Amino acid sequence: MRKNKRQKVLPIMIETNINVTKHTVDRYLLRRKIAGMSRNDAARHIVNEVKSRALIGIDGDFEHRLFKRDIYVVKREQDRLVVITMKLTKSAKKELFSRDFSLDTVDHTPLQDKRLYTDA
Repeated sequence: MRKNKRQKVLPIMIETNINVTKHTVDRYLLRRKIAGMSRNDAARHIVNEVKSRALIGIDGDFEHRLFKRDIYVVKREQDRLVVITMKLTKSAKKELFSRDFSLDTVDHTPLQDKRLYTDA
């Protein structure tokens, strides 16, 4: 049986009853690529985005909130919200994975692996 672990929450934003996990801050900094932003500033931005955005779905104790092209997964715990992770929307994923793709970057050399060309 799996034990329910308590999320590691940054100790800021207590007055708003919205806590942000370290994982969410890591995802935010990775995806936004804002140079020089501190973890506390990132958490403050996340809290503001979660507070001001519409709820798009509820799944049990979990809420999904949309901000531009990011979806925040928020867990309701008693009288507070814990932002667990940050997901990308489908259109954001398409843009992210197709942005760096071009035919100039594709390797056009034929495969030399003989296992692919057996006459079996």
